[in-house]
Amino acid sequence: MPRYGAVSCIDRNVTALLRFADEWRGTNVNVFLYNSSSHHQAGLNLATYYDLFIKSFLGRDSAFMRYKVELFNEPASQSQLGFIFIGALVMIPFTFLPANPVAWVVKERQCGSRHLQDLCGLSFFVYWTANYTFDMLAYFVTTLLCILIFCIFSRQDFVGPDRAGGTFMLLMVYGLTSTAGAYALSFLFKEHSSAQTIVMGVGFVAGFLLLMLVYVLALDPGNVDTSDKMRWEFRLIPSYCIGEGLIGLLMLDSKLAMGTATSAWDMDQLGWPLLYMAVELPAFWLIVLCVDHPAVRRCLQRLRYNRDAEPIIPSDEDSDVEDEREAVYEAGQMGDTTSDVVRVVNLQKRYGNGNIAVKGITFSIFPGEVFGFLGTNGAGKTTTISMLCQQFLPTGGSAYVCGYDIVEQSKEALQCIGYCPQFDATLDLLTVEEQLELYAGIRGIVRAEWPALVDALCTLCELTMYRKTVTSALSGGNRRKLSVAIALVGGPQVVFLDEPSAGMDPVARRGMWTAIQRAAGHCSVVLTTHHLEEVEALADIVAIMVRGYVRCVGDKVHLKNKFGSAFEVSVRLASAQHAELFASFMQAAFPDAVRSEGEGRRLVYQLPRDRGFGDVFQTFQANKEQLHITGYSVSQTAHSADGFSSFSWGHGVVVEGS
Repeated sequence: MPRYGAVSCIDRNVTALLRFADEWRGTNVNVFLYNSSSHHQAGLNLATYYDLFIKSFLGRDSAFMRYKVELFNEPASQSQLGFIFIGALVMIPFTFLPANPVAWVVKERQCGSRHLQDLCGLSFFVYWTANYTFDMLAYFVTTLLCILIFCIFSRQDFVGPDRAGGTFMLLMVYGLTSTAGAYALSFLFKEHSSAQTIVMGVGFVAGFLLLMLVYVLALDPGNVDTSDKMRWEFRLIPSYCIGEGLIGLLMLDSKLAMGTATSAWDMDQLGWPLLYMAVELPAFWLIVLCVDHPAVRRCLQRLRYNRDAEPIIPSDEDSDVEDEREAVYEAGQMGDTTSDVVRVVNLQKRYGNGNIAVKGITFSIFPGEVFGFLGTNGAGKTTTISMLCQQFLPTGGSAYVCGYDIVEQSKEALQCIGYCPQFDATLDLLTVEEQLELYAGIRGIVRAEWPALVDALCTLCELTMYRKTVTSALSGGNRRKLSVAIALVGGPQVVFLDEPSAGMDPVARRGMWTAIQRAAGHCSVVLTTHHLEEVEALADIVAIMVRGYVRCVGDKVHLKNKFGSAFEVSVRLASAQHAELFASFMQAAFPDAVRSEGEGRRLVYQLPRDRGFGDVFQTFQANKEQLHITGYSVSQTAHSADGFSSFSWGHGVVVEGS
C-alpha cells in the first residue's frame, strides 16, 4: 500500500527541523509529511492531527468523544487557467470595436468625400473632433450595456463594490485609446474593407492569442521570466491591455487571499494596463496630427515642388498653344492677377515612379467662360483638375485661382472653388437633402437659408423627387447630379466639373447640360470630357490634351476651322429616282466626297476641306434646280470625332464622339 502521509516528531539531529523549531521558539515540533500525488492528503493529515489532539486533551471518557474534526471538500470556483479564458473571452468583442471607426474614416478618404469637405472649408480639428465624439458616444453606450450584463449575471469580479469603478475605467480608457489608435492606423489603408478586416484581425491576435500565450507561459515556473518580459512589450497594444486588466480583476480574490495584492488599482492589476493606455492615447493623436494636418502634408509635398521648373515644350507645339503661353507670361510680368479667374503657368505633375502625368501646361480662364478639357482617359485632364482643386500639389510650375496661389495661399484659393470629382464623393447613409445641408453648413451658410438653397439646387439638377432618398439608393445618373449640386453649394466663383455627365443616358445628359449652362451665368466653369458633343454644347474655349500636353487651345469655331477635315452636306431630293443624277454630280464636282449615310431621298456626304465653305455653298445653290434638290445644308462636322480627328490621330489618340 502506498504511504500518503506520516507524522515526524522533532529530531534534534535534523538541521532543517532545528531551524524550524528555533523559528517557532519551541522544541516540540511535529512535521507532517504527505505524498503530493494525493491532492487532499495535506488536509486529511491536518484534520487527523487535530482530531487526535482533541481526544488526548479531553480524555477518552469525555462526553465530547463523539465529536471529531471533519474535512469538507470546497471545490475552487475557477482554476487559474479558467480565469484566463474568461477574461480573454470577455475581451474579444472589444477588440472588434475599433474596426468600425477606421472603416468609415478610410471610406471617406477613399471615395473623396474627405477631400470635398476640406475643399469646402472643414477644419482639421473639427473633422477629427466630430468623428471622435460620435465614436466615443457609441462606445459609451456599448460600455454601459456591458456593465449592465455583468450586473444582471452578478459578476462580482467586475461589478463588486470595490471593482465596478475599475472595470468602467478600464473599458473607457481602452475605448479612448483603441479608437485613436484606429485613426492612426487608417493612413496605412486605401480601401475601407481591407482596413476593417486587418484592424479587426490585429486586435483579435493581440488581444486573445498573445494574451493567452503570456498567461499560459506564466503557469510554468520555468517560463515566468519570459512571460514577464513579454508583458512589457505587448502592453503597447491596447487590446492586450484590456485583456490583462480583465484577467487581473478575475484573479483579484485569489491574490487578496494570498496577500499579493491590496486592491484592483494595484500596478500589477489595473495599474500598468491603464498607465500604458493613458500614455498611448496622446501618442496616437500625435501620429494623426503629424500625418493628416494640412500644414504637415503640404510641407512634405513641397519637398518635391519646384516653382521654377523648366517648361516641357514638344518640338511640334501648335502655334495657338505657344500664343496662349506668351499671353499668360506677359500678364504675369505685368502683375495682372485679377483679369483671369484661373491662371496656370507651366504646371507639372511627376509621380514617384518617374511618370509625368502633366507636362508643363499653360493657359488662363476668364470670368464667365466655360473652359473644356477634351481628351481620352489618361491624357492628364483629371490630374490637372485635381491639382487645381488641391487634392495634391503639383511638382512644378504654378497656378492661381481668383488671384490666389494654390500652393502659398491654398486656404484662400479653396474658398473660391466648387468641385465635382470624376467619381461620386457622396456619403451613402445621408439623403440628398442632408448632403446638401452638410456642405452648406461647412461653407458657412446660415441655417435659415438652407431650405431655400436645397430647393434651388434640387430644382436646378432635377433632384426634387429624390431629396428624401438615401444616396445609396440613387442611380448612377442621379448621383452625378448630386455631385454637381454639391459643387454649386455656396456660389463659388469657379466650378470644376470632372466628366460631370459620365454614365448618364442621353436625356439625363442633356438635362445636366442645361443645369451647367444656367450655372455658368454666375461663375466660370472648367469641365473635362471625352465627348465632342459635350464640348460643342457647353464650352466656349476648348483645350485638347494628349499624353500630358495641351496640343491645341482656342474657341470651338477656330479649332474646327484649323483642324477640321470635312464639311457635312445633307441633301433632300424631290424623288429617290434623282439619286443617281446627284451621285454623278458629286463625283464630278467633289471627287473626294464620301457618302456617309442616307437612302432614297435623303443623302449625307462628307467633303474634304480643300474648298472653302462659301464655295461649297455656292456650288449647291447654283445646281439646286437642275439636281431636283428640295433642301440642303452645309455644316462643319460637329457631332462626331471628325472635327478634330486629323489632329488627334496625328498624335496617336482618338477622341470619342457621342
